[in-house]
Amino acid sequence: MRRSDYLKMTQDEINDAEWNNPDNWNMFLYSSEHDTRLFVPHGNKLSLNFGHATAWWIAIGHFAFVFVFVVFVFVMYAWQ
Repeated sequence: MRRSDYLKMTQDEINDAEWNNPDNWNMFLYSSEHDTRLFVPHGNKLSLNFGHATAWWIAIGHFAFVFVFVVFVFVMYAWQ
């Protein structure tokens, strides 16, 4: 969409237009800087909007937690 189109729209309309734009979807990942939502509907689930900076912190935190958990389990198993 052109910038002039966004000036005439409400934020909800911009969010819907961005969500419906296939260029913002990469398989199951969604990324749009113009969409203000952190979580967007994807079927009957929610998907992170990786155009939103907070989404990256959530993803990094999630993977860090899983990594620490796996290392903890491995260390506890090795000490037995």
